[in-house]
Amino acid sequence: MWKSPGCWGSRMHRYTLEEIRFLKRKAAGNSYAVLATLFNARFGAEVTAGQMGNTLKRYGLKNGRDCRFAPGAVSPNKGKKKWWNGGEETRSKKKRGPALELEACRERADKH
Repeated sequence: MWKSPGCWGSRMHRYTLEEIRFLKRKAAGNSYAVLATLFNARFGAEVTAGQMGNTLKRYGLKNGRDCRFAPGAVSPNKGKKKWWNGGEETRSKKKRGPALELEACRERADKH
């Protein structure tokens, strides 16, 4: 019933018909972590939350949880500055481009 440990030392759980029926009954409204805890307590297995999510996907089961933002919900980073560019105050005020560089070259040429 158990597969020998792979390169990471994990074991693959072979699900019986009774276990799949249990997951069908308990999947609605529960997170993967809660399902894994219930499953491990009932059957004495060592299934993680990630493995439980993969199992539900493999057997086409849905837990009915929607992880998207609800309409009208506020994002936790709303109004915060972007960390990758340091915010507005670190941007250069000087604009550069081919047309502006050409104009600067003309000014230098006129001085000579």
